Amino acid sequence: MENEQSGDWHVDLLSYMLGVRREEVDSLVQQYLDSGGHKDPASMFGFLSAHGRNYAVLWAVFPYNDQISLLMSGVVGPDREIIWWGVAPVPFGGGSGVLTGWNRALELTAGHSGGALERISESEWWAAEQVARHCGEVWPGLIEELQSRLESAYLEEGQGWEKQSFFESPVTTREASPVVEKRFRDATGTSLRLAALRLTMVSLPDLRDLGLAIDSLQNALDVYVESTITAYPTGTAAEEAANEQTAPESMILPDSGVRFLDPVIDPVEGIALSALEPGDGIMLERREGDPLVGQIYMVRILRNGHYELHGKLRGEGGFFRCISPGDIRVKRAAPETLERPVGAGIAWAFVAGAVVLFIAAIVLVLS
Repeated sequence: MENEQSGDWHVDLLSYMLGVRREEVDSLVQQYLDSGGHKDPASMFGFLSAHGRNYAVLWAVFPYNDQISLLMSGVVGPDREIIWWGVAPVPFGGGSGVLTGWNRALELTAGHSGGALERISESEWWAAEQVARHCGEVWPGLIEELQSRLESAYLEEGQGWEKQSFFESPVTTREASPVVEKRFRDATGTSLRLAALRLTMVSLPDLRDLGLAIDSLQNALDVYVESTITAYPTGTAAEEAANEQTAPESMILPDSGVRFLDPVIDPVEGIALSALEPGDGIMLERREGDPLVGQIYMVRILRNGHYELHGKLRGEGGFFRCISPGDIRVKRAAPETLERPVGAGIAWAFVAGAVVLFIAAIVLVLS
């Protein structure tokens, strides 16, 4: 029994990273091996990401004036649940090349507009913000319809997209314009022209990388992934993420969910966060009762120098997430409370390498 479960934390980690159930991870690894894949962590992780579940990213551009556009975006899961959406004015004209990248579109609708506002009058920007706020009442109800229109056009035209690219159909944009523009005109009292409608498919690891810069997206992905890889759905991801912004404890569920916990600090005998590796165990504080044991899955260094920890709770089950303002020392968990990949099969021997490779890549990108 020990050997059968010894690689479980690797399976759990890849399940969490790829957003698929544990049995699907096993199937994907076997597909990789059957296709002649080499036991190389980088190749294997690339295969798993490409052949895992894809997420749709939809975005639309509405010129407001020559210098400002209203940008709207949405992230939709494989089950067509809307995970995250955003509406915001952006300091770019409707034809700007900046608005053609899915990752930049999500950043902009999350409010990361950059430093191009100095050439725009405050009154015009304020007015655009008010229109965007009213558009936010309509946009979520349009995402599913617009996604379906673009997918149908894609199937008819037989065109594909490469990674980091997108699909766009001028015919579909033109056909959707009257319906979309009327909905926004009724809600805002302002006539908006649909200039571009774009769709692409991305992997969960790609979305997670972008989520490092967009907290609300990261939170929504955490909730959605947990709801899809456990038997206890946590509800609509977008609603859970919104609740988390004002009341994080609302996401703490008895049998599943991502729990936001703080590590137990041990400045003398503890281990530095920068020294933690996948599989290490730390102690986590909770409001009542004894500390919990958490087994580390990922350690990420954010752009602001904070450390973000992800892992699985031992004993109670579920996942945890911690954010620390720096490289503090935390209390280790007793080794006997952890699962270790001792004697794992040959496939999971290089899966472990992929896990370490994935985390190292994140550190390098953000450093």
